[in-house]
Amino acid sequence: MLVAAAQGAAKKRDKIFCVGPGHTGTHTLEAMLKNLSYRSCHLHCLQKSWARETQQHDASSEVFTNFDAFMDAGDFADWRWLEQAFSTARFALNTRPLFEYLVSLYDHKRLRKNYTMTAAQLVGHVCGLAARQEEMLAHFDRPERRDRFAVVALTDPNVRGVVEWLARPRLNSHQAARLVTSSADLPERFGERGRPVALLFAQPHDAIARDFVRRALIDHGCPPAFWNDTLYSCCAKTLVDDCRQRS
Repeated sequence: MLVAAAQGAAKKRDKIFCVGPGHTGTHTLEAMLKNLSYRSCHLHCLQKSWARETQQHDASSEVFTNFDAFMDAGDFADWRWLEQAFSTARFALNTRPLFEYLVSLYDHKRLRKNYTMTAAQLVGHVCGLAARQEEMLAHFDRPERRDRFAVVALTDPNVRGVVEWLARPRLNSHQAARLVTSSADLPERFGERGRPVALLFAQPHDAIARDFVRRALIDHGCPPAFWNDTLYSCCAKTLVDDCRQRS
């Protein structure tokens, strides 16, 4: 009886969609959500890509009916459809400081996919992510939407507070006065500092990847002052020609 009741309660949990890319600590984010009793779908579940499944526009898909939290490759998800299909769902724009993100991405392609990105592809990727980030920030920065959204960066000193706020049981409780782009924007109850998280499955990166990303950004005009940003618009604005060609 108690087990059945617990399972029924779990099925009613509002969903959380992590709509940022991989290489942003998605395993760590998954662990935090599992600790909050979410049933997670990490990249693939039931032999399907959850992000690709959003392109089918079928809310009754077994992927969505069997899981509560979704992460990795979220930059391929149709977040606008998700917002309409799941009216109480929450959205985490998972991200990471720009330089470390690009190093991780470059190494993943080089070492695991046997594919070496060009500098143009790398900065073009920055353009695409920055445009997507700006689109989501503008969309959710409205009184009727902002309580469903947060930027989640594991380098935030109180990222646990951000995740716990996003996962709060009632959407209309502890409402934010402004869009939550960091823990500094949280309502007071969730604003406790000093709760860092350890990055799961973190891999060291050699000088080859770091030197390549450094040269690519500098050669295309993005200065080091923007490399620690978790929102990429400042760097993208220095890549005007690259971003214009991409669009």
